[in-house]
Amino acid sequence: MQKTLRNRFRPLFKGFWGTAAFLLTINPALAELSRMPLHIGGGNVPGNMFLVPSVEWPTINSLANLGPYTPAREFVGYFNSRVCYEYVYDEQESERHFKPVSYASGRHQRECSGYWSGNFLNWAATQTVDPFRKVLTGGYRVRDTATETWLEKARHDNQGGASIYPNRRIPEHGSDASLVSGATPFNASSMRMRIHGLGNEMRFRLEGEDVSSGSTYTGGTVGPGQAYDLSVRVSVCVSEFMEGEDNCVRYANGYKPEGLIQQHAEAIRFSVFGYLNDSSANRDGGVRARKNGSVRKCRTRTAC
Repeated sequence: MQKTLRNRFRPLFKGFWGTAAFLLTINPALAELSRMPLHIGGGNVPGNMFLVPSVEWPTINSLANLGPYTPAREFVGYFNSRVCYEYVYDEQESERHFKPVSYASGRHQRECSGYWSGNFLNWAATQTVDPFRKVLTGGYRVRDTATETWLEKARHDNQGGASIYPNRRIPEHGSDASLVSGATPFNASSMRMRIHGLGNEMRFRLEGEDVSSGSTYTGGTVGPGQAYDLSVRVSVCVSEFMEGEDNCVRYANGYKPEGLIQQHAEAIRFSVFGYLNDSSANRDGGVRARKNGSVRKCRTRTAC
């Protein structure tokens, strides 16, 4: 019986070892690996991507743009570095935002006169998680209508405090009225800013260092002597000022910012895994993850 089985499978074994010997002779340098995910069923089955981000409070609360401010360098964030912005005040805090009004000027096309420089606002107010959100999803949307999109900076809850998001200053030392007037609507020799512990706001003070407390900024120009608080949210993908905003995509009634997830939504299904920082002895086992799903695309829908 054993001899019969051996004779029956001998051709199969010969074929297997012959194939193995052939593969061993292939030069590894000539073997090309696919740069794209392998699919089954002729490629009609969408791929699955599981994101396992390490996003703890230092990633959220630390500053994204290092070094002193200079218009010679482009800083990342939700604002367009080549656009000037006006601060729109409203009695309702959720309506306060920056709106684009003109393109910047100057040698590096990042200076403004009488308005806020988008490049400066990126440097002053961007937390590390903001570029992360922008690359993946286009940014954190707080207003998302058919014709308008506002992005809001990450909330700073003061974990880590000034040790990971220190108070900033322009210029870094001394006085420089031209630097301040090219970055803000103000004529002053210096400006101090604070982000930590202020949620979605930024506090600033002209020609002074104390930013421990502040009053609500209502727009326009102010003088030295006290600090002011403003809300950091911005209207994006405005059709007249999209030069430099290469992530704006045409929808039915306007443009919307997109990230890598939206760009690949038709080919990949996404899931996010995380952990719950719970030291309670009453919790036993893991935390259930949300069901894997696809990202809805709606460029042709009037509601998007």
